[in-house]
Amino acid sequence: MDVEPQSTANRTTAVVTSRRRRMTRGELLSRHTHQAESGQAVHIWERGGKYLARGRIDGWPFGKTLGRTEKDAESALRRLLVELEDGVFVRPSEVDKRQLKTGRPPRLGVRELCNRFLVEKRSLLGESTMSDYRGRLVPLIEFAETEKARRRWPLAADVDREFAIEFSASLRTRITARNGRPAAVHRTISKRQIWNTLDVARSLFHWARKPEVNLLPSIFPNPFTVDIVGQKARKDPARPHPLPLDARVQLVRSMDLWQLTHLAVPMLLGPRPDEYTRILISDVSLSERRIQFGERFGGKDFNKGKQAFTVPFPAAIEPLILVCMGGRQDGPLLRRRAVFAGRKPEIQVETLNEIEEVLDLAVAEADPAQLQTAQDVKKLVARVFLDMGAISPDSIGTEFKAVLCRSGLTIAPRLYDLRGAFSTDLKAAGVDYLVQRYVTGHATNDVMNAYSAIDVTRDMERYFNHIRPLLDAMSSRAADLGIK
Repeated sequence: MDVEPQSTANRTTAVVTSRRRRMTRGELLSRHTHQAESGQAVHIWERGGKYLARGRIDGWPFGKTLGRTEKDAESALRRLLVELEDGVFVRPSEVDKRQLKTGRPPRLGVRELCNRFLVEKRSLLGESTMSDYRGRLVPLIEFAETEKARRRWPLAADVDREFAIEFSASLRTRITARNGRPAAVHRTISKRQIWNTLDVARSLFHWARKPEVNLLPSIFPNPFTVDIVGQKARKDPARPHPLPLDARVQLVRSMDLWQLTHLAVPMLLGPRPDEYTRILISDVSLSERRIQFGERFGGKDFNKGKQAFTVPFPAAIEPLILVCMGGRQDGPLLRRRAVFAGRKPEIQVETLNEIEEVLDLAVAEADPAQLQTAQDVKKLVARVFLDMGAISPDSIGTEFKAVLCRSGLTIAPRLYDLRGAFSTDLKAAGVDYLVQRYVTGHATNDVMNAYSAIDVTRDMERYFNHIRPLLDAMSSRAADLGIK
């Protein structure tokens, strides 16, 4: 069978295509070959209207497309040479294959090392945790950028034990405002904050030398050793009770209607502030007198440790909880004063399905860059709860301070001390240790948990009997305020 000869047009197209695919010698910055300070040679070629870079690294060939225009290609070439010199260049074919970073660690300053650390923490732990780390790293950056430190330790890899010792000493004389405002009273930072700062610095250098991070050599000796960082201060187990029972009874007698109904749960059951400010009406079972805590809405909202637990409440505060419910089917149990008094919240919901729909819509409309972690989603849920009229942890803390001022007590506890009072009274009432851990929302993965069951209702009755004066004071104050 005869083959029909190729037409002239087809032959011309084939020749042009072949020439376009052929790689020819090229120049950028008036040279064909460019040498990085680390020794690698980069050769410039052209193919198909594009500038290409060719060379060898660690004995293996590499190639990279630089761009179509001469200006773009020259800019990409300069970045390539810097990456080769810093030891951070990765062949395009190896980007998706490697499990550990290879090559020499880059030559980074302390500021850039902190920046990369914070970027990873933002993507793994959320914005709030990253913000805490950032605040604790500011003193390290400021110290590293003093004139003396820049001369002696210009790079993060130059940081040594002497740097850590001098930085630790500088923290003890560091003056700052606790609220961050320049007009506020300036004081030396606390011992606990010094430890926090040094501990984050230790974590920074430990992270940077991990093989999968490779920002410092894996054999880099972390200069922030235990003798420099110190041990975290521990509370004295024999410390005085910050909120004894008689003090709480006095607080109850000073409460108005809103305070009595909205502070009853933390006064008796001691949940974490972010747990009880997001209690829903559907989390409360009046028939069983229990409040459910834990993960909700498909994991969008959760407590610390994602620990699910159910806490019984005494009959004495059932009338107070009914006042908080206000005849509603569902929604936030605890509401801001204005909403409690009758003002309509920005978002009105009546059922659990409506709450879930509102949260799903909020997540769908949010900027994906702001929802990188589960903690970011939880923070969004907290904002939506505020729009539904819920009370915020800061506001409930302000109300607690107002009650303290009105009561005439000379002590100055924090709102979180109610949680400590709850734990202390559980122990004093003889409540089982596993029950203590369970009702305070801690993990109960002790080995004994696998072999023994707990009776939460029985043990909580012991606790309620122990705090009977407080329950009587609540009932008496409720009657004074017209709650039946």
